[in-house]
Amino acid sequence: MEDDFGYVEEITLMQTFIKTWDNRRIIVPNDVLSNRIVQNWSIKDPKLMAATIIYLDYGADIDRVRSWIVEAVKGSEYWNGEGEPGVQVMDFTEKTIKLRAVAWANDPPSAWNLRCEIREKLLEHFEEEGLEFPRFRVEMEGVDMAEGDDLRTNPSA
Repeated sequence: MEDDFGYVEEITLMQTFIKTWDNRRIIVPNDVLSNRIVQNWSIKDPKLMAATIIYLDYGADIDRVRSWIVEAVKGSEYWNGEGEPGVQVMDFTEKTIKLRAVAWANDPPSAWNLRCEIREKLLEHFEEEGLEFPRFRVEMEGVDMAEGDDLRTNPSA
């Protein structure tokens, strides 16, 4: 419901009670539900694809990162073992390469935990290997900088 998700706990004549993942209750008037599109993640099958978006610096080795993601998924208790984890380059922008990692989980909470675990494992690998996270680059025309000049310490360079 909007930016929250949870389980339908009770449906009464006037309202529906949704229990969120963090134990809050969202009380939705039924006339609101009847006039909105509602996503149901578990009515037939609670299984959910955990899609994780990851932004990489242009200097990153995509194949290496892909192998780390697959390793993280296959080692996770939240992955249901179905299919092969996938990693695709979705886009590249002026700042980053955008990857999407996908893997199946048994239910929405497991999918959430799997996405978080993938990100945590990647952070560990990046820190262990001393790899850079995406950073903002600026190209300046008409500025003559000698090697080693730094605009932060020498603004007249």
